[in-house]
Amino acid sequence: MEQAFIGTSWLSPKEINILLRDYAMKYGYEQINYTNFENDLYDARFELAASRIMDTDLETIEDTVILECEKVAVNGKCSLGQLKTILRNHKSLCLTPFQLALLCGLAAIDKATGMLDFYAFAANISHWITEMFSIDALRRKAQLLQLGYFKVSNINMPKYNEVTLFAKLRNCDRDSNGFLEWNEYQACLVQI
Repeated sequence: MEQAFIGTSWLSPKEINILLRDYAMKYGYEQINYTNFENDLYDARFELAASRIMDTDLETIEDTVILECEKVAVNGKCSLGQLKTILRNHKSLCLTPFQLALLCGLAAIDKATGMLDFYAFAANISHWITEMFSIDALRRKAQLLQLGYFKVSNINMPKYNEVTLFAKLRNCDRDSNGFLEWNEYQACLVQI
């Protein structure tokens, strides 16, 4: 059950721990009442918000990221995977894996080495978290959705020829393993 929860990109580690604790007390360790999962998740999120443990310590996040990255850095740079692990394991950073992926997507990765300057990333992380995931930012996004700003008719989607797009994706696969690694994917987006 724990592996199923950890594999999701929509639950934070603290939400997972509360759900596991509640299920262990209510149903036993390996049983989940899926018909009531939505209510259980709501209760877990309410408990987190009410107890204020969801707050992110934005004052120390920059120093912590730098300190942890310096432990694994090579020539002042670290890989995206290392940064993602550091952010995921940060005790006071309560973001979902999806939100962490969004943050990591803002990292400037050196195309030649696939490494990133974690000092530049750490200098901006507090600002990015505030702008994207604060209560005010989420409230503004919800209001825009409610007002209809994100309708399909308001989005200009570029049109691509499927064969041309597939050829560009294949050309970006430098190591020809059939998958685009993160730096290959970023290079591909720049070309498209």
